[in-house]
Amino acid sequence: MIQEACLLVIICTAFVSDIRTSAIPNYITIGGLATGVIFQAAVYGMTGLFQALTATATGFLLLLLLYMFGALGAGDVKLFAAVGAWSSIPFVLSSMMYSLLYAGFIGLGILLWRRELTRRFFGLVMWFFRAILLRDKYVIKGLKQLQHIRFPFMYAVLPGILTAFVELKWL
Repeated sequence: MIQEACLLVIICTAFVSDIRTSAIPNYITIGGLATGVIFQAAVYGMTGLFQALTATATGFLLLLLLYMFGALGAGDVKLFAAVGAWSSIPFVLSSMMYSLLYAGFIGLGILLWRRELTRRFFGLVMWFFRAILLRDKYVIKGLKQLQHIRFPFMYAVLPGILTAFVELKWL
């Protein structure tokens, strides 16, 4: 119960920070990561330490790919590393899956609101056509320069993590 409460405090603090300042400071992410690893090691010994480190690496490395394409900020990546430190690999993966799913719904809602859905859909079809059928390597390099829909990822992370809590019966 303490573990879940600490993780929720970290997530809620990151949510408030990201909404107010569009950034998640290191004292939340790195502090959450360090305290999670220490907690796991103190309570569960070497098994807990191993679980914390592997879940931390999972959370960090998978979202690092999205960061490299400019889809997420560094704070979001470090936050999922902290989530891993306090939880487990299944929880991190579930949280990511739900967060990305919610982010997709939010992005779709923004496109509908701006009436850009059709234009963006055909742009995506052309991108796939050039990348896969024509094997145009320059299309991948230009991926970072595409106009992204911007919103704080924490709008999707908070419900994503709460859904993972319910799914894995942590709450």
